[in-house]
Amino acid sequence: AERASDTTSLENHVWDPGGYAVLPVESSNLIGSQQSTDNAKFPNNKQRQRFILDICSGTCAASKFHLENDSNAIAIAVDLHKSRDWSIRFIQKPHRTRFIHLQMDAKHVTVVFIEHLITSYDSSATLSQLAAVYYSPCCRTLSRASRNRPRYRREDGTPCHPLSIDADNNMNTVIAMLEKLTKKQPTIACFIENPLSGVFPS
Repeated sequence: AERASDTTSLENHVWDPGGYAVLPVESSNLIGSQQSTDNAKFPNNKQRQRFILDICSGTCAASKFHLENDSNAIAIAVDLHKSRDWSIRFIQKPHRTRFIHLQMDAKHVTVVFIEHLITSYDSSATLSQLAAVYYSPCCRTLSRASRNRPRYRREDGTPCHPLSIDADNNMNTVIAMLEKLTKKQPTIACFIENPLSGVFPS
């Protein structure tokens, strides 16, 4: 991975929202001086689509970033606790035709389901067009803090609350799915939010 200090040779690359890695983008796909409007009207547009999967999307930062910087990006956001009406507020109107939102539990996102989503959007698309997956585990239940709130973790970081137990099970399920996904399609970039804590000490 390239870090923020690596400022050379970054032309025609797009930073991921975490700021620690870059994804190569064809220069013709960049929204800038030559492409100031959203011209990705699929399926009529013959340019190659790049699918972005945003799991536990929240305010859809990853989706928003790619839609604004890559005119061929198709963002698929998944969040159990946020509705499409709530989430779409964070997506600029010209980009909403390329934004798909599913209000569902992340544990039900399987490799087969991802392939189904991609081919349902465009029957000619394949899993090879999935460029990146972003996953943000439940930060609240990763905390060991207990002041004015339920205690979610024991001192060794193991879950001790129904919510944190469920969240850990979900996280394990999603990570196992990502392992299967990247074995099937090794070119996919995966980004998992990893807050520094007693649960994740490094």
